[in-house]
Amino acid sequence: MNREEIKFAYQRGLNIQLHTHRHINVDLEVDTLPTELSDNRYFLAEACGSDHLYHFCYPNGRYDPAAVDVLRGAGIRSAVLTERGLNPPGANPYALRRFLDGRSVTQAEFEAYLCGALDLYAATAGRLWPARPAPKRDVHWLHS
Repeated sequence: MNREEIKFAYQRGLNIQLHTHRHINVDLEVDTLPTELSDNRYFLAEACGSDHLYHFCYPNGRYDPAAVDVLRGAGIRSAVLTERGLNPPGANPYALRRFLDGRSVTQAEFEAYLCGALDLYAATAGRLWPARPAPKRDVHWLHS
């Protein structure tokens, strides 16, 4: 997104938060993370007119435990992966799972995720059929 698109999204109520500015892979370039955060924070603060930037999204979900100290030192309170799932009490706030919404996600699938049914289904399917991995995006049961 460019500066104007970010500003427009923020003005419409979207909570804009941090990423790496140049979309580096944190697990490969953790040494450049402080500069990436600083550059991204400056750009977003200018675009949004707000410095309430405390949360981070790992590019491509690529996590490195060494990044946690850098994130914490930059005042970041939480960070999300691209891994789908619920976060139980006590989950590492710098390795949170999330749900990636998109055009291919149905309303039923989204609602099933929000109430926890999607993960319950995946966990149950994995126990019932241990020879095959639990489906990641198998939500056909929602449309029946």
